Amino acid sequence: MAHVLVPATRVWRDARGDFEANRDETNSGNNVVDSSAVKQVAEYMRNCLIKFGASASVADASDIAALKTLGEDIAKAFSAVVGMLLSTLRFAGPSLRAELLELGDNLASALDILGAGIGATSVKEDMPTSVGKVLNRIKEFEKISRDNRAAIKRQILYCLVLIRDAHKEMQEAIDKSDKIAEGGADNDSDEDAMDDEDGLDETLDESEKLVASTVVALTVALQDALKQASKIASRGDGDADLDWGLQTLVPAARTISSTVDGLIVSTIGGLEVDKFGENLVALRCALSNIESLGLTEEVNVAVDAVEEALNRAREEDN
Repeated sequence: MAHVLVPATRVWRDARGDFEANRDETNSGNNVVDSSAVKQVAEYMRNCLIKFGASASVADASDIAALKTLGEDIAKAFSAVVGMLLSTLRFAGPSLRAELLELGDNLASALDILGAGIGATSVKEDMPTSVGKVLNRIKEFEKISRDNRAAIKRQILYCLVLIRDAHKEMQEAIDKSDKIAEGGADNDSDEDAMDDEDGLDETLDESEKLVASTVVALTVALQDALKQASKIASRGDGDADLDWGLQTLVPAARTISSTVDGLIVSTIGGLEVDKFGENLVALRCALSNIESLGLTEEVNVAVDAVEEALNRAREEDN
């Protein structure tokens, strides 16, 4: 159903195709986002939104015409936002392009939800929340990556967080297994102390613990590699070959974080050898794609240790 913010959401719908086209095109150079212009546009959008929210929170059916006028102001402000995204798109590589697309999608979606709520029974109660969500999206726009390297670094740091979480999860599983083994089930108030709430056996036998320990060591090596990659991405030397290598790292890092999660899932609650092996193969493949950056030597050593532990577990299982 049409609402007073449809003109604003239409702005993005009309422009979105430009951001989806040539998504894998690699651009390099020293072009940077005009941070001061971004802040001005964000402030313009923010002011229009606050005025709209203040009026909408007390509006009734007779105030729709006034809200339409304010909605048109938001459409103009959002057009300025999209214009800024389009100007950045001219020199955006895959990571920055994906960031621009996500920013536009998120802001348009938040505006659509806000507009759709106008006239609802609970509008007065929901309006501050809906406006707050749009304000959060504007804040994200205001923090847009300044250039391709910054966008790449942001993605690398995101993957680093995932690997850190994986490290913590695997280490906690080892520690919990050790605690259960030391204390025994009789010391736990739950009759099924050996099982977690999902019914999974939380104890690790000797071979499983060896596999888990090597996965922990692997996550440490991966964290070191991603930290180094982040430092490389911080350089402002405009090296086109390095830009290409770093951009290749982004999808590889996503695959790496996903496969590490798969290693953990197939270890906790009982080692699933086949699934674990599949994730290990995928991990090696992802690492082979980024060898040119010189970041994988220690990681490959850690992967070899994981594979050796897996083979030992296979032998004992047979």
